Amino acid sequence: NGDPQCKAEGKKGLGRMNFDNYVQTSVVDVSSYSAVSAAAHFLYQSEGERSPTVVISNAAVMRGKTLLQSTPEEICGDFDVNVLGAFWVAKAFLETMLKQTYRSEEAAHKGVLVTMGSIMAELPAAGQVEYCASKAALSQLHECLRWEIKKANADEDAKRNDVRSLLVQPYAVNTPMISGAALLGEGESRAHRRFAFMRRLLPPLDPADVARRVVQAVERGEERVYVPAVVGWIPLFLRLMPSFLRDKVLGCVGAFDGTDGFRGCAPSRSAKR
Repeated sequence: NGDPQCKAEGKKGLGRMNFDNYVQTSVVDVSSYSAVSAAAHFLYQSEGERSPTVVISNAAVMRGKTLLQSTPEEICGDFDVNVLGAFWVAKAFLETMLKQTYRSEEAAHKGVLVTMGSIMAELPAAGQVEYCASKAALSQLHECLRWEIKKANADEDAKRNDVRSLLVQPYAVNTPMISGAALLGEGESRAHRRFAFMRRLLPPLDPADVARRVVQAVERGEERVYVPAVVGWIPLFLRLMPSFLRDKVLGCVGAFDGTDGFRGCAPSRSAKR
């Protein structure tokens, strides 16, 4: 359900790993609640009616078009994956995770619902309107889930509640999803050369480093993580600036041309839905 190049890179990565005896994979359309629910039920049954301890919602597409360039079908389809996909994963798994934790007498038994967001939830960029907006939606999904879990824990019938929501907001991750973007600093244009200098200070992230940080956040009991941590301060400092200065800074760091050359990593969408 994505760009062929992205699929090929994903398969290549999987092929380098030894999954024998401890990993099972399946293809699920996360934009469909019935598909996600069926997959969750199958997993629940196959594991002896036990929910997974950690569930990670990571599916996303990035089209790289302006609002005027995007068709209604593309916008709706991409929000189905980026936003509703995370809703459906949370809805399909959270109830059984909560019930299982309530029943558990094991002190170490905890459940974590991980949502992979992005620092772009808090920073604008031309050509990324639907991606930034969808990641902002995930930030609010996480915050509201935190309070819904707290409220569930306050229920007098609840024995205990170790389930929590974790939001991970990384800087640009160096995968085919952002292939060609000027912020990678790998081209010959003026923008590419500027970002080639900037990447010495803040290079794109290696996917393995992000994965390790997610595991670390799960083990530490964290609820919101920026990768690297310094990028979490950027939105705060920007909000303290007068608007003219904020626009100057944002323009220099990529809001104007950071995605120039970006080729996109999203499926084609027809008018028929």
